[in-house]
Amino acid sequence: MIRPARLPSFLEEVVVQLRHHRVRIGVDDLRDLRACLRNGHGLRSEGALRDLCVALWAKSAAEASIVRTVFARVATVPRWTLPADTPPATGDTAPVHDATPADRAAASGVPATATAQADGAAPTPAPMVVVPPERPASESMEVRLTRALPLTPVPIADGDDSLLLVAEHPTTERQIAQAWRRLARRRREGPRVELDIAGTVARYLRYGWESSPELVSVRRNTATLVVLVDRNGSMVPYHDYVDHVVESIARAGGLARLTTAYFHDLPAARVDRSALGGLPSAFRPDLDPIVEDIPPLTDARVYADPRLVRPLSLRTVLHDEPPGTAVVIISDAGAARGGFNLLRQHDTVALGKLLAGPAVPVVWLNPAPERRWALSDAGRISRYVPMFPLTLDGMNDAVDVLRGHPATVERPL
Repeated sequence: MIRPARLPSFLEEVVVQLRHHRVRIGVDDLRDLRACLRNGHGLRSEGALRDLCVALWAKSAAEASIVRTVFARVATVPRWTLPADTPPATGDTAPVHDATPADRAAASGVPATATAQADGAAPTPAPMVVVPPERPASESMEVRLTRALPLTPVPIADGDDSLLLVAEHPTTERQIAQAWRRLARRRREGPRVELDIAGTVARYLRYGWESSPELVSVRRNTATLVVLVDRNGSMVPYHDYVDHVVESIARAGGLARLTTAYFHDLPAARVDRSALGGLPSAFRPDLDPIVEDIPPLTDARVYADPRLVRPLSLRTVLHDEPPGTAVVIISDAGAARGGFNLLRQHDTVALGKLLAGPAVPVVWLNPAPERRWALSDAGRISRYVPMFPLTLDGMNDAVDVLRGHPATVERPL
């Protein structure tokens, strides 16, 4: 019976800790590590092994810090350092820790008696030696590729790695990237540099002789996105997480263009609220009787920076975007404070009418817990604009709506 292979105890603990911090280490990652170790990388010291794992597993500077921190905190990681004059290992061996003096002497070619000092002094330990086995004549493609690719670990500042603070966000950069990469509108653009096999075969069949190949442009993701972020006020507790989401989309979302603008509460300077006079009761908690009469915003102001210093016109921001640009609003919509405010609902509906269009999908991502929506303006606004929580499932649902899937909204604008 073949017994399943197990990881070394320290490496198993490292993998468990990395998965706890949402750095997903799979079978392929461990196979890559084994191939590199087999080729002699990462065997010089425990720091070399750590740097090797950083180079293989970290997809960003944040994940590199997590990998280094986990290695510093796992107590069972073996500690060793080969002498500077010892050649690195190139085979399936690790540094020898418990070899006898005779074994070390035989490996190094030095007599065992030469390792002891005169006059009965304690013997001087011989340097650890790793004897690489004879390299097989034929190597796998995996090993040859690993040798050809240089390993460049991500540099970090000097200090105690175990004291690094690892951010604990509900979603990782990798998860956010996987969600937003689905927002793809792939078109062939640019010079014709890609071989069109079907077109080349069709030309050969049409003319009956070999001719120059057919070339087409490369498919590129042309999806563009505008993100409107609410700042300050009740959004202060969510600033760090919202910035993490926006930066992850910009870095790894795979979009052709991402434009980020900021506002406080609502991007409105002057709003026509004359439609409020048509409400049958001033104490009515919703705008259903007059929602059709609310005009869209004509003067909406946003800011180019999160400090709300450089003002911009929202119409100008939208005008500079290509047709079909999706719009995402990130705001708690009053859910953090609770309560109802008809003016805020009115102005939000006017903003939604400015943004909404036949080719401009709009969604709302709310960082506040869903349980707080019902007793606040967020619950009312979600009846007019598709609103989802700022979680992994919520972002996946929002991307589905931006891709054209129908959204369940009571009174769509």
